[in-house]
Parts: sequence; structure tokens; C-alpha cells
Amino acid sequence: MSFRKQLSKLDINIIFISIFIALVCYYGYWDQQHQSFIAHDEGIYVGRAKKILETNSWFTPFQEPHHKTVGSYWLIALSIKLFGLSEFSARLPSGIFSILSSVSVYLISKEFISQRASLLAALLLPSMPLWLQYSRYASPDIAFIFFLLLSYLCLIRAYKNYSLKSSSPKLLIVISGFSIGIAFFIRSFMVVLPLFAIAPFIFSIRKFWTSSHLRMLSLGLSIGLIPSILGIILSINNYGVESIHSLIGFAGNKAVGGSFLKSLVFYPLNIITLAFPLSFYSILGIRHIKQKQDSVTINYFIIYPLIVIASLSLISSRHSHYSLIIYPHIAMLYGFAVDTMMQNGIKLGKKDRLSLAIPFILVGLLLTLLGI
Repeated sequence: MSFRKQLSKLDINIIFISIFIALVCYYGYWDQQHQSFIAHDEGIYVGRAKKILETNSWFTPFQEPHHKTVGSYWLIALSIKLFGLSEFSARLPSGIFSILSSVSVYLISKEFISQRASLLAALLLPSMPLWLQYSRYASPDIAFIFFLLLSYLCLIRAYKNYSLKSSSPKLLIVISGFSIGIAFFIRSFMVVLPLFAIAPFIFSIRKFWTSSHLRMLSLGLSIGLIPSILGIILSINNYGVESIHSLIGFAGNKAVGGSFLKSLVFYPLNIITLAFPLSFYSILGIRHIKQKQDSVTINYFIIYPLIVIASLSLISSRHSHYSLIIYPHIAMLYGFAVDTMMQNGIKLGKKDRLSLAIPFILVGLLLTLLGI
């Protein structure tokens, strides 16, 4: 198949994913009579975004040092500036980045499994209740995850291009580093968790890390960190070094500010229940990956989410949305399970198909009844 035909087919799938996810994310958005911000986070994010617009200060809009990088509010503020203040405009960025996240899941999966299974993984990402909720939520979480996925996608493609000697990976490496820098601007030190979890994958492709590639990664990261660095400089100028203490102190308090024991069960149970039914079916994909005995694939699809879960279980804070980082991986693991069945020629009978469909149907009915 020619490159032009592959590109055409890929574009059709991306368009299909975008339309489908848009319909899922924006269903009911225009019904303003039944819309209101959810306490407490949505109101806080929107209120701070309004503060940026009211003061016309995009880096230091607050009267005292702030505990987060101001990028947490930029996307909502930009949307409100363009479309006016409403529930729709405040939640619009999350929906857009949910679409882009599903496209990223498709493109990452396609590097490892069939196009059909990759498409299914991308389409089923919003079937997980917590992911769907935050795709319709005024917060920076889905945008943060998209930039992580974009970084991983570029890095995986750069590695494959380098291994196949098909094209120069330098631009992809720059974009990967840039995306990590933007992710820091959006969620500050929350980016440390996925970077720690991705370390085994980075080590597994150590032959890829030439001095030239490391320079390109550093260049991209430096460019991506410019908004954060500028914001920190302006904060120090306005508030003094207390702005640094506030930023670091908040992250430290979230990690070690409470009881560790309560998180040991909280996150695993939340992932199982709030990512259902994919959290159940994705386990089938782990076996397929282990059979490949490829360290790169194992480290990215299995070790990465396991490290995230283990790390979250050891911190003192208990917030369900922290686990959203691994939801795209849950969807991709399900894609591996489907790919295994397709490769092995497994055909499901009517009862089997019904058994697989029932959990999705039940979740869909529940979300419809709850109006999510």
C-alpha cells in the first residue's frame, strides 16, 4: 500500500474518531437549563480564569503567591475570552483535548497493533465513566494528559524511525520535549509522576539516546518551559521567593501531607470501578504483550501504568482524577486484547458478544440516567 493511500485511510479514521468523540463529549452541552458548574473544582478553575481576564494579567493575576502554575487556567480563560462566560465555553477545552487524546491513543496503538484494534481502543476511551466526566469538566486534566500522550507518541515514532533508518527523528524529539514542558505549565509538579513512570521505557531504548538526540530533547523541553519560567520570574518579582515556596510546598503537601495507608486501596479500587468495563477487559491485553517478550512494549504498556498505580497508592492525597493518567493505557491494553483475538482467528458466538456488550450497555444506561 502506498504512503498516499495509507495517509488517506489514516485521515478518515482520525476524522471518524474526532466526530464520534465530539458527539459523546458535547452531548447535552447546549441545554443550558440543566447546566451548572460542579462544586468545588469547576467553580474554582472558572473563578481563577475569570480573574485572569478581569486583571488582564496572564502570569500574576492573584494578590498573593499561587500554589499552581498559571497554565492551569489559561485554556479556560482563552475559551471564555473567545466565546463568553458559560458552562459550554469553560468546558470546551476539555472536550477538544479529549478528542485529541483519543486520536493520540489511535496513533500510538497503531505503532504496535492492527489499525482496526487501534481504532476500537480510541473510540472506547470515553466509555470509562471518569474519563467521560472529565472530558465534560472545566479543568486542565485532560489537556495535561494529551500533552503527555503527544510526547510519548513523538518519542515512539522517533525511536522507530531511528531503528528503521527511515527518516530523521530530530523534529519528533523536539516536539516530545516541548510537550513535556507544556505539561508542566498546565499541571506543574504533577508531571513528575508520569516522568518517573516512563523511566523504564526511556532506559529500554538507551541506544537511541545519542548526544544529538539528547540535545534535541533538551531544546524542545527548554522551549516548552518558557511560559513556566517566565511565570516564575514574574511571580518572584511580584511576590518574592515565597512564590517558589508556595509552588513546591503545595506539591509536597499533596504527596506526603496525610495518611499513606488510606491510598493503598483507594486508587486500585477507583481505577477498577471508574474505568469499568475496560479496566476488566484490558487485563486480557497484558498476556498478549508479555508473550511478545519485547522490553520496549512491556515497559510502555505494562510497567508504566503499574508504576503510576503504585506511586499513587503511596502518596497521601486521594483524588480520583490523578489516576486519569493511565486511562489511555487501559484503552490501549484493551486494543491489544482485541488484536490477539483477531490474530488468533477467535470468533465469538452470539452469547459471547452479548456477554462482552452487556457491561458497556449497563455503563451507558447508568451515565444516561445520571445525566453525565
